[in-house]
Amino acid sequence: MPTARPRCNARWSSIRGIATRCRCWRTRGSNAATGAGSTISSGRSSAPSRARTSRPSFPACPSRRWPCRCRRSRNCTRRSAGRARSHAELCRRDRRLPSLREKVHLSLEFWEKIDRSRLEMFAYSLRPDDDNPFQRRAKAAFEHYTDVSQESVAGIAKRIRRDRIAVLVDCNGYTLNAREGIFPLRPAPIQINCIGFPGTLGAEWYDYIFTDRFSVPEHLQRFYTERPLYMPHMAFPSDTTRLPPGPPPTRATCGLPESGFVFCCFNSSYKILPEVFAIWMRLLAAVPGSVLWLLDTSAEVRSNLRGEAKRAGIDPARLIFAPMVPVGAHVARNAAADLFLDSYPYGAHATANDALLAGLPVITCAGETLASRIAGSQLNAIGLPELITTSFAEYEALALRLATEPGLLDGYRERLRANRHTSPLFDMARYARDFEDAMLHIWAEHQA
Repeated sequence: MPTARPRCNARWSSIRGIATRCRCWRTRGSNAATGAGSTISSGRSSAPSRARTSRPSFPACPSRRWPCRCRRSRNCTRRSAGRARSHAELCRRDRRLPSLREKVHLSLEFWEKIDRSRLEMFAYSLRPDDDNPFQRRAKAAFEHYTDVSQESVAGIAKRIRRDRIAVLVDCNGYTLNAREGIFPLRPAPIQINCIGFPGTLGAEWYDYIFTDRFSVPEHLQRFYTERPLYMPHMAFPSDTTRLPPGPPPTRATCGLPESGFVFCCFNSSYKILPEVFAIWMRLLAAVPGSVLWLLDTSAEVRSNLRGEAKRAGIDPARLIFAPMVPVGAHVARNAAADLFLDSYPYGAHATANDALLAGLPVITCAGETLASRIAGSQLNAIGLPELITTSFAEYEALALRLATEPGLLDGYRERLRANRHTSPLFDMARYARDFEDAMLHIWAEHQA
C-alpha cells in the first residue's frame, strides 16, 4: 500500500515507531538504517526511538519539542536556584543521601547490600503501591520508602528538599510514567542520570551520568551534557536472585527442537531492525537445522517477522516464539538456547544480563551510542570481551563461527560458567561498595 509522508515530523515519527514495533519495515523508509528521520519523535513514549539511532550526536536534540521543554524547565530552574543553593549550604556531611525513583526492580539486590553506616537511603516511588513482590523488597531495602505517585511535581520536589537529600538519582529519564519536571526544580544539590535511560538527558540540571568507561569512553564524552561518573567495572547492576534454583527447563518444555542450533534474541520487538534481522536470516541459511528463538510480544509481530523470514527464503517455522512467563522462568529458559544474538543499535541491557546469568553466551555489536554499548560493558565485566564486535561483518562472522565450531562455543560457555561466580558482573556486594565510594566522592568534591 503506498504511503504519503505527513507534514508533521512528530506524527510521521509516531507512524514509524508503530511500524517498527509491529515490524512493518517497508513503512519506515529508506533512511531507517542511519536513524535519521526514523528516530525523531516527541513525548516520553519515544525513548526507544531515540535509542534506535547509531549516531551519538543524535539523542542530544531528538525533537523540536525539546527546546521548548528545556526553556520552560530553565525558567523553573531559575525560580528555584536560590533554594537549591541554600539547601546545598544546609546539607550536613553525615547526610550524604542517594535517592532514586521508580525502576528499582532493575537493581534491587545492590540496593539491599548498601552499607547503612555509609549512606542513608531514601526511595520515592512514582508507581502506586499495589504490594507487588518488587515493592515489598524495595520497602525492606530502603530506610525511607515513600509512595509519591499521587503528589504533584512541586510537592515531590518540596518533600525531597525537606528530607535534605544530598544526591538525587533519576532512574527513569525520559521514559513512560516519568516525572521529569522534578529535576529542573533542583531539589538536591547533586542530581544524577542513572541506569534507567540509555543516553544523555541533555539538561543542565543533571550533574552526572552514572556509567563506565566502556559504555561512555572518553572520546565520546562530548556528546553528553552530564559529567561521567565512572564505576570501576560496569554501571549496569544485576539481581542474581532472579535465577531460580534447580536445573533449567528442557528444550522440549520450551517448545524448541531437541537437536539443531538455537539462536536466541529476547529483546523487545522494537529493537529488531531490518539490517540485523537480515544477518539473522543469513545465519539460519548457513546453519542447517538451526532456529531463531524470539520473544512473543504480539500476534502482529509474530506474523510480520515470519513474513520477512519467508521473503528471505527461510521457512517461517524456523522462527520460534517464546510466550511471556514470570521473570524467574524467563531467566532460566535462556539456558536452553546456544547463542544470544544482540540487536543494534538499541542493544540488550537487562536482557543480556538475563542471558549471562543463565549461562548463555551473548554476542553484541558495539557502536558509539550508550544504548549499543551496555551489553559490551557487561561482557567486559564478566571477562568475555572477545564476544564484542564493532561491525556487522564482524558480528555475522563471529556468530557463524560459534554456530559451526562447537568446541569454540563450549569454551566460551565454560568461561562464562566459571566467571559468573568470580567476576564483578554478578558481585553486587562489590558493586554496592563501588557505588558508595562514588557517592561519597562526589559529595566530598561538592563540599570542597
